[in-house]
Amino acid sequence: GYTVIATSNSVTDSGSTATLTAGPASVAGGQSVTVSWSGVANPTSGDWIGLYHPGDANTAYLDWVFADSCTKTNGTNALASGSCTYTMPATAGTYEFRLLANNGYTVIATSNSVTDSG
Repeated sequence: GYTVIATSNSVTDSGSTATLTAGPASVAGGQSVTVSWSGVANPTSGDWIGLYHPGDANTAYLDWVFADSCTKTNGTNALASGSCTYTMPATAGTYEFRLLANNGYTVIATSNSVTDSG
């Protein structure tokens, strides 16, 4: 299972207005969530969305898609806002999504947590 041992204090990035949300916040395994973003100041066609366990390193994504195509095939559009439908894994746990910049590991925004009941 997943037991929280500790949590950090809140961190505010005053230089970014980007937001990333995922909903619904609770799903059964294999159900879909909608991941939406807005306010990306300098979007690129290489921006991508990763699925993570909260607290994992940015390089430790579980799955990913390009933001402009919602697939693993990179499109040609730089999107300051948009949304993708994502099918959750069948494994129970708590997850979060991160929007990362230009094929790299710089986080633009992090979503709320999504609980997957498996």
